[in-house]
Amino acid sequence: MHRAFPAARLDFHNGCVPATPAAFMTLCLEHYLDPLADLVFVEYVLNDGMEDRVMHNRRVRIYERLVRRILDQAHSPAVILVNVGTHGMFHDREYVSDAGKLEWRPFHHTLEDLYGAVAQYYDLSVVSFRNAIYNLGQSSDYHFDKYLKGDFIHPNDAGHKVMADMVVHLLQEVALGLALWPMTFADEAAALRKLPDPMYPGVAFAQAPSRHPGFGAAAGNHPSLRRVCFHAEDFPTTVVGHDHGWEWVNEATDASPKWGFVSKTPGSALRVRLDTSLAVVDPGALIHQAPIDSGAAAPAGGGAAAAAAAKLKHTAVVIFSYLKSYEQMGKAVFRCESGCSCNPRHADGFTELPESTIYFVQLHTTPSRNCTLVVVNDSEPGGKDTKFKVTGVMVNMVNDATKDLNEADFAEDWPQYGVGGVQTLPREFKLHVAARGTKPGDARHRLKGRGRLGPRERAAAHL
Repeated sequence: MHRAFPAARLDFHNGCVPATPAAFMTLCLEHYLDPLADLVFVEYVLNDGMEDRVMHNRRVRIYERLVRRILDQAHSPAVILVNVGTHGMFHDREYVSDAGKLEWRPFHHTLEDLYGAVAQYYDLSVVSFRNAIYNLGQSSDYHFDKYLKGDFIHPNDAGHKVMADMVVHLLQEVALGLALWPMTFADEAAALRKLPDPMYPGVAFAQAPSRHPGFGAAAGNHPSLRRVCFHAEDFPTTVVGHDHGWEWVNEATDASPKWGFVSKTPGSALRVRLDTSLAVVDPGALIHQAPIDSGAAAPAGGGAAAAAAAKLKHTAVVIFSYLKSYEQMGKAVFRCESGCSCNPRHADGFTELPESTIYFVQLHTTPSRNCTLVVVNDSEPGGKDTKFKVTGVMVNMVNDATKDLNEADFAEDWPQYGVGGVQTLPREFKLHVAARGTKPGDARHRLKGRGRLGPRERAAAHL
């Protein structure tokens, strides 16, 4: 960027939070986005995993809300969607793991194309690492290991340079276009227009519009207007006490920290106190009312929407984020202790997938200025799998029109991240490898003959 635009003053801010999905950032954006940013890069294709549906895709709904929140910033930043590859996409077609499982995934096995609909709807630019290297990486001259680390997921230095080149090329094309066709006053006015109504109409309104008369687009996929996020260094400010078994620790590096409260002691409790009364302060908190130009006629149904908003029953949803991992992980129970009430929820920190990921558990609480919630390590006493980690807590306000949407998008019954969202490939995609009972070594020998194994794979296979 500096070499391409030497006269420009460029300041960079990294607001990424490792191992978190877009759902997290929709609630905690203020903590990580510089409000004066002119250009924002958004990348969640990998962390959001996979959901095999086009209509009513929960991940795309969440992604749209995040994009709307960024575009709606007071500084009106430009947004570029950056898409990397997903799990298994950059393996060879016949690559099998040491466990004998086919790990390859096809070109379209990603949310990228569905997220592309969001880009088109909001007229955003996109750069695609997948599109740039997928076919190139399958040739013998440019194997994927030229661009990716050993996990064949994360780009290495050369891979990051590829993405940087794509971004620079895009910006150069924009600069050239503006030099040839400068913006007019009409163009500038168009850039300042309010956002269009959401691409998704919203779960409740789309499925049963008669239950929500007068709302129209107001029942759409708008971000919550009432939310609070306590994450990273802010999370301990909510903790009012904990037993000896809980510790505040960083399980990563200072450059890329992963803070959280960790317990390895069954029965130990962590207490958090929150204000969940915002729901009664603003009864229309989640009803989006588009601004009305001076002198313009009020939109049809506006009065009905306002009246309906006042009658809606609001509740606070407390959302804890916790770690799922594959070694020594235990369980926990989340419940209200005093000042408020809610149904308890259980969470299991173990996953069979070889990765560490962030999941959510939500509690529908009654409004309270002092709502004390407790997280108890519910692991089996005397066992070795007793670790549980809580990384943050958020409060989101929902009403009758948005409760279903929130419940679906933050449900604990579906993976929020990574390979957990990748379903088993249909039989026709498994080629002949599994059918013939091929061993991992056999596949490696065939790939070696085609010049398709990189040096790291050849060393691992002792070829």
